[in-house]
Amino acid sequence: MLKWEKKIIVFLELHKELLFFLAVTLLGVLIRISGRNFVSGDLSYYLIPWYNEIKENGGLAALQNQVGNYGIPYQFLIAVMTYIPIKEIYLFKTLSCIFDFLLAFRGAQLVCSLKKETSHFLFLIVYACILVMPPIVLNSSVWGQCDAIYVYFVIEALLALYNEKTVNTFFFVGIAFAFKLQAIFILPFLIYYYVTKKKFSILHLGISLFTFYLLQLPGIIAGRSLLDPFSVYIGQTGQYKSMWGNFMSFWALIGNHSESLSMLAVALTVCILGSGFMLLLNSTADLAKPDDFIKILIWSVWTCVLFLPAMHDRYGYLLDLLLLLSTFIHKCFFKHAIVTSFCTLSVYGNILFANGANIKMLGAIYTIAYLRYTYEVWSKYDYTAVIKADQHK
Repeated sequence: MLKWEKKIIVFLELHKELLFFLAVTLLGVLIRISGRNFVSGDLSYYLIPWYNEIKENGGLAALQNQVGNYGIPYQFLIAVMTYIPIKEIYLFKTLSCIFDFLLAFRGAQLVCSLKKETSHFLFLIVYACILVMPPIVLNSSVWGQCDAIYVYFVIEALLALYNEKTVNTFFFVGIAFAFKLQAIFILPFLIYYYVTKKKFSILHLGISLFTFYLLQLPGIIAGRSLLDPFSVYIGQTGQYKSMWGNFMSFWALIGNHSESLSMLAVALTVCILGSGFMLLLNSTADLAKPDDFIKILIWSVWTCVLFLPAMHDRYGYLLDLLLLLSTFIHKCFFKHAIVTSFCTLSVYGNILFANGANIKMLGAIYTIAYLRYTYEVWSKYDYTAVIKADQHK
């Protein structure tokens, strides 16, 4: 080997982690740039018309009225975009893609925290996997959607929760909820944690309410009422009169008559989550343990997206990400991550590229995977020890 070759190899070995990080980041950017000109249906019929309406009504001045059916914080971001002399499609996608990178960074830190490792190698592998995860790439850079934003703040909240930073937890919960109603998917797990760990007070929800309204300030200053932020979400829940919308819901196997089935769906979801709560209280599960923390978190989120009514194509985003992260905690999660990502990609392909995916078949696969996962989670715990301990009290 020549002398100059040795120097190059030594340099690469000394800086391999930084070089890998830069290479993966560059690859993540290039992948996203490749989808920049694709105009999805959501961009055509919703986001770009909202942008044009806000621009025509004076940018920030348009915040006095609701435009579209997304929350005021996202409408504020659109209003800010109208002052930037760049094509609107690029602005929407750039905003979401920025959060892709933030999500990858903090998601990797969550795994390292759960594993109690300071390994740069583990961090870099998780970071890379999140950046190139197909549903995440397609959501932001092709679809032009904004799920990365609220999920980023959910991950921040979960990271703070696991590290017992209560103020930070509820600070980020409030921000996540301000951007998307779907942040509510982590509420059951927060209740589980609240009752079993007793690490915070219900009054800490005031922090979430504060940060929720902090992000509404631009709209309130423009003349919106204090109830408007909640009116937007109420409007969203009442807008879609269907049991599912291009999503592999359990109800795709049953029927789509929302008037007859909606209350049943909500009641069933509450019963299942309540049953999980009772199992948790009477088992050896400990949410302070990384395995139990991530397993029960995923189970509660999956229960919500599978059984609640009016679930739409992108509502599995958080679940897919959590299952990806969980594969680095324990290899048993890998098969579930593959199944849900496959289902999500099929749905995305149907919406974006009309691939003709069979939603009923995907619903069956998704439901079977959930049942298998449920068995794996709850069958591992010892329930007799808790019962005996209660009898001796």
